[in-house]
Amino acid sequence: MEKLQPLLGFELTRESETSGIIVINDFCNYPQQKLNCKRIIARIERLAIYDNNVEFPAQIKHWTETIQPTEHTLKNYYSLDGLKKIVEENKEKIFGKITLIKPELTYPKKTKYPKLILHFYQVSEEGNLLFEDDESLVEYTFIYYDNIKQFTKKRIEDLNLATNNNFPELENFPILPFEVVKFDKDGNILDFEHHKRIKQHFNPEKMG
Repeated sequence: MEKLQPLLGFELTRESETSGIIVINDFCNYPQQKLNCKRIIARIERLAIYDNNVEFPAQIKHWTETIQPTEHTLKNYYSLDGLKKIVEENKEKIFGKITLIKPELTYPKKTKYPKLILHFYQVSEEGNLLFEDDESLVEYTFIYYDNIKQFTKKRIEDLNLATNNNFPELENFPILPFEVVKFDKDGNILDFEHHKRIKQHFNPEKMG
């Protein structure tokens, strides 16, 4: 791997000479583990806000879709492709509007599998949340995990069995920055950039 200039104290390497993927070495598993982890994620999110021309002050409508773990949902929703399915099921609510998504994966007490929550944040005059600037919006969308050791060896084994070995993707859910939902000219939802990079890292053969 090619070594690059550090970013906020983290060493960076390029995955390969031909790859566009930059790997942050020793990054956190949860954003609150280190202040610099939170800062990097916040920087990425503020850039997404800027690139998508979100104007402030901004009214935001926030809602969630909660997926309880069952044999069906674990196989169909507990993956990066599964997140996109949830977004597609909400397509009528988001088409033509600036909408951000962020997943949350957490274990309620005494449960074998985690519940999956997908947060939607939409710029809307119907929104009951008002943000004066991008910093306040990024801070509001930050997801704090009470238990940063929730993925025990047994839980990882159980999740891999139930999700067709999708744990490497699921492990990244807590540190995923929010993504803006984008559409192609035919109204189809485009792949999410950070999701695509993770899939390419773990399953390069599936990415063509």
